[in-house]
Amino acid sequence: MTSALGPERGARLLARLESLYSIYEKVFHFDDSALPGKLVVREFATKADFDAYLVKLAGESRSDFVYVHYANPLKRELLVYDKPEPDYDSSLAHQAFVQFLKAFIEEPPLWMLDGFAVLFEDLHFAGDSSTPVAQENLAWLPTVKALAAKGGLMPLDTFLRESPEDAKANIDIFYPQSWAFVSFLVNDGAGDYTRLLWESVATLDPKASLDVNQAAFARRLSDWYGLDATQKAFESYLKSRMTYPELLSLGTDLYAKNDLDKAAAAFGEADNLDPSGYVAPYYLGLIAYAKGDWTTADSMYRTALARGSDSAITGYAIGLNEIARGLIKEGTDDLAKAAAANPDRYKAKVDDILARLGSH
Repeated sequence: MTSALGPERGARLLARLESLYSIYEKVFHFDDSALPGKLVVREFATKADFDAYLVKLAGESRSDFVYVHYANPLKRELLVYDKPEPDYDSSLAHQAFVQFLKAFIEEPPLWMLDGFAVLFEDLHFAGDSSTPVAQENLAWLPTVKALAAKGGLMPLDTFLRESPEDAKANIDIFYPQSWAFVSFLVNDGAGDYTRLLWESVATLDPKASLDVNQAAFARRLSDWYGLDATQKAFESYLKSRMTYPELLSLGTDLYAKNDLDKAAAAFGEADNLDPSGYVAPYYLGLIAYAKGDWTTADSMYRTALARGSDSAITGYAIGLNEIARGLIKEGTDDLAKAAAANPDRYKAKVDDILARLGSH
């Protein structure tokens, strides 16, 4: 492990790579003693330095981090360069997995390589921490669901045996479907398909060709569960996974029906999918307010406000919540600000509330 950014940076990168390795290993359970040698990582200070090295090495550069694989294990290396977060973490988690898997299996199934690499992309590090924050990557979910809805996904028998040339030609389908199939395997509630994944990985031949390893998994899947049954289970799984807009729609419907617990669950899942959105925390504030949890309501409203929610709408909710907490002065001030920001919607309401409080 070398870093052109100095020994401290190199030590930080090494700690992060070791953490990522441990996460990959929890899924694949490889025997470390089977490694042909140490995994080599080289970090460049700039993209220009990265480009110059890669052009000299391979005759061309790449737009992002890259794992360079050779038949000789001593020549293999993961090449990275300094760039802003969170892109750095995402690229590192993706390419470090490629390095990890190909260190143990020379020719792993294409869907396995691409699918897991994408699945791990949302692993990121907070500050100087060497422990990644685990967050499921669902960026491809809307695309996959749209493909499934119009019958655009590949039949599993074709998908599991796709050649590199065909996968590249069908990249708009193969890449998102690879993520989706891996997500299906690891999130199987009953555990049957997850167990199949683990046991099938153990049967992959480290030195076999791509065709042999892909056929081995497809054959095992067919023998254990049947391709048709697995296809139906996969499609059912995709229907069960809701996108961010679907979760918001479900949450608002449940809130309108006063089913607060289920609404909170829907909005909580939506917030996990998009931690930058303001709709989910705003509704979580409304739900907490309805339950008399003023502290949580205040926190959720202010989170929504910080993420860009309408200042009048959210300020009005904050004011009502503060009055409910007994913070009359703060509440009336915030209500007055909401009325000033949107008098057509809030002036009459605020005037009535202040009058009843004896503050108008």
